[in-house]
Amino acid sequence: MPLPPQPLHYRFNRKLAELYADFKGVPTPAALAELAGSLVDSGVTVLGHRSPSQAHAMKWWPCDFDLLKHDDAYEAHVHLHPVRSHFRKTGASGPLLLSDLEPSVKFKNGPLYHDYFRHQSITRMMVLYVPISAGSHFSLGVGRDGRDFSGEDRNLFACLHPHLFAAVQRDLTQNIPELRAEGGAPATGGACLTERESEILRWIAAGKNNPDIAVILGLSRYTVKTHVERILAKLGVDNRLAAVSIAQAWRI
Repeated sequence: MPLPPQPLHYRFNRKLAELYADFKGVPTPAALAELAGSLVDSGVTVLGHRSPSQAHAMKWWPCDFDLLKHDDAYEAHVHLHPVRSHFRKTGASGPLLLSDLEPSVKFKNGPLYHDYFRHQSITRMMVLYVPISAGSHFSLGVGRDGRDFSGEDRNLFACLHPHLFAAVQRDLTQNIPELRAEGGAPATGGACLTERESEILRWIAAGKNNPDIAVILGLSRYTVKTHVERILAKLGVDNRLAAVSIAQAWRI
């Protein structure tokens, strides 16, 4: 009798461990994106970076697609993208589904679908964001036609977030050569956390609370509280435990 299929989270953890072993540390953003796309049965997977100047670079799978062919249409209508607009308005890193924000019928009747996503047969979308600095972010998007992405798919992307964040931060200093850029060279971004914020995050990871950190660093509790709020916002998380997970993955 054949064995039942393994749960998605089991396959994700096993493949993720293999990636870390292959890279002898944090995998590249592209390797993580390709893994995520394969596990959630994505028709098209896109890893993108947008700089404060709004120049953008991206890598996609399957590689035989030519997403740059309709790039002008995307840029003309990108302000209508429901998921991206929600991220820019709220800073919510996701995972965000297109169906969270707009009915499929409305999306398919719009110019963004007609002039761009129609060519890739994408009516369903899920996107995860990694904020970098003001006006700059990385995004991992998966898309397909037919059935929507499931709650299990969303949970996988949520588990992927700290690993993608760590990979992006490490590769920012390497100019992301694997991404194809609009108009030439790949875009780059600045560091996400300041030196003081990184220091406070290390103390959070060491189990210290805000009053402890204030005493250690000679700061007021209000100042520490403000730094912690900024750290959580920059990392796109809403609690200290998630921030610690990123700190450990990033080896701060």
